[in-house]
Amino acid sequence: MAKRYNTKRYTHNVKNKTSKKCLYPSTTQGLMKWYIHLFEKLGWIVLANKQGMKFKVDSYKKSISTLQEKLICKINMVNDPDKRNDLTIVLNNVNVLHNHVKRDFI
Repeated sequence: MAKRYNTKRYTHNVKNKTSKKCLYPSTTQGLMKWYIHLFEKLGWIVLANKQGMKFKVDSYKKSISTLQEKLICKINMVNDPDKRNDLTIVLNNVNVLHNHVKRDFI
Protein backbone atom coordinates (compact mmCIF):
# COMPACT_ATOMS: atom_id res chain seq x y z
CA MET A 1 0.00 0.00 0.00
CA ALA A 2 1.30 3.45 -0.89
CA LYS A 3 2.21 5.76 1.93
CA ARG A 4 -0.04 8.79 2.21
CA TYR A 5 1.34 12.18 3.11
CA ASN A 6 -0.44 14.75 5.15
CA THR A 7 -1.06 17.43 2.51
CA LYS A 8 -1.26 20.23 5.06
CA ARG A 9 2.15 19.35 6.49
CA TYR A 10 3.61 18.86 3.01
CA THR A 11 2.55 22.31 1.77
CA HIS A 12 4.00 23.84 4.93
CA ASN A 13 7.36 22.20 4.20
CA VAL A 14 7.28 23.37 0.58
CA LYS A 15 6.70 26.96 1.71
CA ASN A 16 9.68 26.77 4.06
CA LYS A 17 11.96 25.45 1.31
CA THR A 18 10.97 28.11 -1.20
CA SER A 19 11.19 31.06 1.18
CA LYS A 20 14.64 32.56 1.47
CA LYS A 21 16.17 32.27 4.92
CA CYS A 22 19.36 33.62 6.34
CA LEU A 23 21.60 30.62 6.50
CA TYR A 24 24.44 32.48 8.19
CA PRO A 25 23.11 35.49 10.12
CA SER A 26 25.59 38.21 11.00
CA THR A 27 25.99 40.48 14.00
CA THR A 28 25.25 44.16 13.69
CA GLN A 29 28.82 45.01 14.66
CA GLY A 30 30.17 42.70 11.96
CA LEU A 31 27.91 44.25 9.33
CA MET A 32 29.02 47.75 10.33
CA LYS A 33 32.72 46.83 10.05
CA TRP A 34 32.06 45.22 6.67
CA TYR A 35 30.25 48.39 5.55
CA ILE A 36 33.17 50.63 6.58
CA HIS A 37 35.67 48.28 4.94
CA LEU A 38 33.85 48.37 1.59
CA PHE A 39 33.83 52.16 1.47
CA GLU A 40 37.53 52.31 2.37
CA LYS A 41 38.41 49.65 -0.22
CA LEU A 42 36.82 51.59 -3.09
CA GLY A 43 40.05 53.52 -3.71
CA TRP A 44 42.05 50.32 -4.02
CA ILE A 45 39.49 48.92 -6.42
CA VAL A 46 39.83 52.00 -8.64
CA LEU A 47 43.59 51.35 -8.83
CA ALA A 48 43.06 47.63 -9.45
CA ASN A 49 40.63 48.41 -12.26
CA LYS A 50 43.15 50.78 -13.84
CA GLN A 51 45.76 47.99 -13.79
CA GLY A 52 43.34 45.51 -15.37
CA MET A 53 42.74 43.30 -12.32
CA LYS A 54 39.21 42.30 -13.29
CA PHE A 55 39.02 39.49 -10.72
CA LYS A 56 39.46 41.97 -7.83
CA VAL A 57 36.67 44.18 -9.16
CA ASP A 58 34.39 41.17 -9.56
CA SER A 59 35.15 40.04 -6.02
CA TYR A 60 34.37 43.54 -4.73
CA LYS A 61 31.03 43.58 -6.55
CA LYS A 62 30.13 40.19 -5.07
CA SER A 63 31.05 41.42 -1.59
CA ILE A 64 28.72 44.41 -1.97
CA SER A 65 25.86 42.17 -3.12
CA THR A 66 26.40 39.79 -0.22
CA LEU A 67 26.42 42.68 2.26
CA GLN A 68 23.12 43.90 0.82
CA GLU A 69 21.57 40.46 1.33
CA LYS A 70 22.88 40.21 4.89
CA LEU A 71 21.61 43.70 5.76
CA ILE A 72 18.13 42.89 4.45
CA CYS A 73 18.16 39.68 6.45
CA LYS A 74 19.25 41.51 9.62
CA ILE A 75 16.62 44.23 9.13
CA ASN A 76 13.95 41.53 8.96
CA MET A 77 15.26 39.85 12.12
CA VAL A 78 15.66 42.95 14.33
CA ASN A 79 12.75 44.07 16.51
CA ASP A 80 14.25 47.31 17.85
CA PRO A 81 13.00 50.21 15.67
CA ASP A 82 16.12 52.34 16.26
CA LYS A 83 18.46 49.56 15.17
CA ARG A 84 16.20 48.81 12.21
CA ASN A 85 16.36 52.47 11.12
CA ASP A 86 20.16 52.50 11.47
CA LEU A 87 20.47 49.36 9.37
CA THR A 88 18.09 50.81 6.76
CA ILE A 89 20.30 53.89 6.45
CA VAL A 90 23.34 51.66 6.03
CA LEU A 91 21.51 49.62 3.39
CA ASN A 92 20.61 52.77 1.46
CA ASN A 93 24.26 53.85 1.52
CA VAL A 94 25.37 50.42 0.32
CA ASN A 95 22.81 50.65 -2.51
CA VAL A 96 24.38 53.96 -3.57
CA LEU A 97 27.83 52.33 -3.52
CA HIS A 98 26.51 49.37 -5.51
CA ASN A 99 25.00 51.64 -8.18
CA HIS A 100 28.24 53.61 -8.42
CA VAL A 101 30.34 50.46 -8.83
CA LYS A 102 27.95 49.05 -11.45
CA ARG A 103 28.14 52.28 -13.41
CA ASP A 104 31.91 52.82 -13.25
CA PHE A 105 33.25 49.25 -13.34
CA ILE A 106 31.39 47.59 -16.18
